[in-house]
Amino acid sequence: MNNNNDLLIDLKKSYDPFFESPDTPTQIGTVLVVAKQLAYLQPIKGDFKILDLKCNEAGLLNVEIVPCDAQGKPLSSSQIKDPAKELLNKPINFLIKLNQTSKINEIYEDIYCQFCMINDKTVYKTDVVKGTSQPDLKYSRQFSVTVT
Repeated sequence: MNNNNDLLIDLKKSYDPFFESPDTPTQIGTVLVVAKQLAYLQPIKGDFKILDLKCNEAGLLNVEIVPCDAQGKPLSSSQIKDPAKELLNKPINFLIKLNQTSKINEIYEDIYCQFCMINDKTVYKTDVVKGTSQPDLKYSRQFSVTVT
């Protein structure tokens, strides 16, 4: 008898256009980080608002973008070029660090961040953190782009 009920539930799911598996990821929101300062090799650090689909604040994401050398070592103040025109057609290296989220609603169980870089189809993703609404993401990745 139990198998018939399971079959009936599965049949309803297949015909229900609004059914969504509980395992389906839910987007909490979006963060926009404008990296203008990177054109002057200035680091960016701060808590950026996570905006939900209705543009309400859904939390904060602590982000750092740190200019570095090819080995990933942060640049010293003497290595910072001014004006930015000196960087044209040259590669710049930087670290993107996703540190911690805060003020995330406790209904979310598995939290991670993912992002894309401009002109790059790769989706970069942090590890999933479970059991907290303020996960420490501990994500860092080095990128290199040519300034155009």
